[in-house]
Amino acid sequence: MSKVVFECSANGALFLLMGAAFMFPFEVHELSVTARGFAFSVSASPMLLAFLASLLAWALVRFAFIRRMRTRTSLWEGLELAAEDERERFISSRALRSAYVAAMVGLTACLGVLAAAYVFGLLAEAPTSTMYRVAVGCVVGVLFVVNAAYCVRWCVEYRR
Repeated sequence: MSKVVFECSANGALFLLMGAAFMFPFEVHELSVTARGFAFSVSASPMLLAFLASLLAWALVRFAFIRRMRTRTSLWEGLELAAEDERERFISSRALRSAYVAAMVGLTACLGVLAAAYVFGLLAEAPTSTMYRVAVGCVVGVLFVVNAAYCVRWCVEYRR
């Protein structure tokens, strides 16, 4: 059970960081170096740098976790789908079904939210970036809810 909780909590944190990085990409810091006949500039978003750093940290921690658990899975395989026996395979199938239902309901709700945001954006003359942020927020919200639904269902079924 610890492998599923570890994988789902790490994925949830990365989804939230990814959403923050993509919702606020416009706040950039620029570093420029100029010399005679030469100019070089680098611009980066602090949230994007935080997301990339946490992605690297997640890969290292996941590698250490897999080595410590000694599971029969590769680094590229999803830990939450790696079943040790037939019971865990059954639990994973039930959890995937719950996650699928959550994904379909969430995506349908997102379409409604996006349609409402578009209509209200036209009426209120909102900037285009607002629509972009609403869309990214909807996608990240659905990913987080689907991940949480999978984890909760897996843990509940495992405790039975």
